[in-house]
Amino acid sequence: APEWDRGHKPDLRLRNPFTELPYVVNHRTGEVITLSNAVSLYLGGLLGLNGLTPRMRTANEQLLFFVHTAWMDLRALVYPSRKAGKDRPFEEQLAVYLERVAPPVYEALE
Repeated sequence: APEWDRGHKPDLRLRNPFTELPYVVNHRTGEVITLSNAVSLYLGGLLGLNGLTPRMRTANEQLLFFVHTAWMDLRALVYPSRKAGKDRPFEEQLAVYLERVAPPVYEALE
């Protein structure tokens, strides 16, 4: 998005050098939080949703990063990079994903 690159991003980068989409600006504190998992943890902390005990917080963080890893595997299938994935047809890659990659993820989430 050219508007993002020329408009908001440079200004936000002055407050947070890691600024990318998605991001949250806390207008009360001036904090700029960026990247999906960091935004989720930050908002969860502000809203009291990260868990009440250290054990609950650890479980929440593990689940967050587990789901992120599962998303990365799916993203690699749907949006193959130039380096990987273009040498085999999508249907073949999808079959491998559905047979080998996805089942353990869903089993772990049950």
